[in-house]
Amino acid sequence: MDISGLKLGVFLIAGGIIGYYLKYLYLKVSSSVSNTEQIADVFPMLTVITICVISVIKMSLALSLGLVGALSIVRFRAAIKDPEELIWLFLCIAMGLSIGAGHLLYAVILVFVVSLLCLNQYYFRDKKDKKQFITYFNR
Repeated sequence: MDISGLKLGVFLIAGGIIGYYLKYLYLKVSSSVSNTEQIADVFPMLTVITICVISVIKMSLALSLGLVGALSIVRFRAAIKDPEELIWLFLCIAMGLSIGAGHLLYAVILVFVVSLLCLNQYYFRDKKDKKQFITYFNR
């Protein structure tokens, strides 16, 4: 299945917008104590690069085999210390996979559902943390 240049451009722009939105959401709701800015800066690029990789794989079996061979030498040296960071990186990859496969609507629905879950968890966590903070100082 061949993707036209215009369609690929729309996918890349949509992926960039979603990547920046995920960056904003992560910075807003993250409970990680590590370098959240540095991790969040990767989200838009990771999403767009995944879209490109999936688009190439969809176009040609030969290109996909070459890409798998080329990517097999890449190793990540940076250890992910916080499970929350890993989940957000996986979400960006999932966005890129779905948009690259031509399912932009699925990606938008997933981002909407994840946003609701994150905001819900953020507000309940915020109240719980305030309660623990007050309990600690009222001893």
